[in-house]
Amino acid sequence: MNTDTQAPSLNVKLVVVKKIINWVIDYTYMIHGSVTGLLHHKAPAHYLGHIQEGKVPIILIPGVLGRWGFLKNLGDKISLEGH
Repeated sequence: MNTDTQAPSLNVKLVVVKKIINWVIDYTYMIHGSVTGLLHHKAPAHYLGHIQEGKVPIILIPGVLGRWGFLKNLGDKISLEGH
């Protein structure tokens, strides 16, 4: 057996598996963000009214095709910190 031809084949398989895993993770995140955006189509009132002294306001701007639901988890954490 020639091990020189087997090594590149294994590397190619690992690269393909890694790309598939990354694709699944990416699309899972995208679907989760879309569902969150549909379920919570209006931003919570505490995002605008909950500001603590000495904290800097932060504005989250979603992407062109993304709704604010993609940023809801981050927005919740930031809002609870008083920004």
